[in-house]
Amino acid sequence: MKLLTIETQQYLSYYISRYQQVEAFGVDLYVLNGEGTHDFWPSERYRLVGSKKIDDIVAQARRWHAEEQFDGVITFSESAVVTVAVVAEALGLPGIPVEAAVRSRNKYLMRRAYEEGAYRFPVTGWSSRWARPSPGAPSSATR
Repeated sequence: MKLLTIETQQYLSYYISRYQQVEAFGVDLYVLNGEGTHDFWPSERYRLVGSKKIDDIVAQARRWHAEEQFDGVITFSESAVVTVAVVAEALGLPGIPVEAAVRSRNKYLMRRAYEEGAYRFPVTGWSSRWARPSPGAPSSATR
């Protein structure tokens, strides 16, 4: 299996041990960093975009995918979740929907998603009160 992992900005060597764990499972791991150093990962499996702009990252991922035919796109960086969703969609690879990725990175949108799903959530900050489920929601839908 050949996976592309994406980080919009290299975070020193923080993710290297995780990448090594993935490789220990027998995965060929390729790293695409938006911004970072040139010596971060073995050169035959590493690309540096030189930009954190999503369009630039998608363009580089498309070119590399044309050469390597990746099986999937992943990230360990929560700040790259949306970028990875966009890249996976652009490459036609499995991934979470872009809308779900955007919601997961935005507290307001995530709260609205919980409300739409009739899940309970704190009313404010550290409050111990809980919001009521939406009218007509099954009791098993509240958590």
